[in-house]
Amino acid sequence: MKKLVKTIFLTFLLFIISGNLFAEIKIQEDMKLVPNPAITKFNLAGDKMEPDDFIKAALIASGVPDNKIPAYLKRVNEIYNDYVLYRTTKNTQLNDAEAGILYLYDKDILIEYEENQTYLDKLLDTGYYNCVSSAILYMYMMKRKGFKVIANETPTHVFCTVLDNGKEVDVETTNPFGYKPGQQINVTSSSGKKYSPFIAPGAYEERKKISGRRLIATIYSNRIVYLTKEDNINKEEILQLALDATELQLNTKEALQDLFFNAGNVMYYLCNEDKYLEAMYVSKAIQDKYAKYGRSQLMLNNTGYAFRKQAVSKPDDHEYFEKLMLNYGQYLSNEDYDEFYEIYVYNKVVDLYWEGSYLEAKELLYKGLERLTFSKSLRDLELQLQNDENFKD
Repeated sequence: MKKLVKTIFLTFLLFIISGNLFAEIKIQEDMKLVPNPAITKFNLAGDKMEPDDFIKAALIASGVPDNKIPAYLKRVNEIYNDYVLYRTTKNTQLNDAEAGILYLYDKDILIEYEENQTYLDKLLDTGYYNCVSSAILYMYMMKRKGFKVIANETPTHVFCTVLDNGKEVDVETTNPFGYKPGQQINVTSSSGKKYSPFIAPGAYEERKKISGRRLIATIYSNRIVYLTKEDNINKEEILQLALDATELQLNTKEALQDLFFNAGNVMYYLCNEDKYLEAMYVSKAIQDKYAKYGRSQLMLNNTGYAFRKQAVSKPDDHEYFEKLMLNYGQYLSNEDYDEFYEIYVYNKVVDLYWEGSYLEAKELLYKGLERLTFSKSLRDLELQLQNDENFKD
């Protein structure tokens, strides 16, 4: 008996947010997977995003309602313009990239670190930030300033790298003195606040460059994590967020892996509520839309579990089992399909025999044996019927 499998989507970032969600997905038969049109628009320009699109995408990912986005865009534009003015009056001996991170702290835009505060709108409203939200704002400023800037992720952290005078320089955005982290041990700001921006070398182990789109998608991931903590899990919202994150990332391999994990977990939640058909609806919708990208073992496992549970709910209804095979058989793993196909063929052959449809029964039996050559149950059935006059040539 196959076991139902849940994969936990691990993340170190988690926070509650509010905002209107573009909700199109409904878990039902022939359900449609429609990404947020606002996200789809960003994909017209290809992999690269202009600074304004980059910051707008982060606001959408943060759950900001459409009618509030213009005010936040105005706010980040004001921040950038103030930064440009700041460069003419303070820290003029520093380059633009280093001055940029100092500016965010000197002007109290980044006020207090909060581990789970990933969302751009809350950063702009309160000054609370973490590595993701601060990196997004810093990247926006540097992009507008003309720097080539990327994000990096480790298993527990995110930071930036800018191309400064032809050299790649790391920037730790959770610290005002994070330009070239590890260069300074103890420093004191002009206000007298002490910092220890030294970053131990191990903190950046297993670093991996990621796109700006992938960085923004982290916000979606954290919203999903929060939803899984609720007593009444909103499975449709999880699917919508996962779909939007995949769309934003242009269906990259990593994005699709995340989508399949989240869809598999939604199936797990549905099965725990005995909603086996709904779990298969999800499997069908995801596999149909993303068929060319391969199949997820987690989803296949949970599809098999849901199929088995749904089938045994009507153990003597062979027509119902046949309908399940017709509608959802193709979404099973090869192993599960063979197991259920064997049951289908055996039952159907017996039913056809008792109906007097001997030729049809014989044809189906041998068709089944073509696929399942070593099926003991079908071979046994063949032996039983070989001596039947109706089955002889």
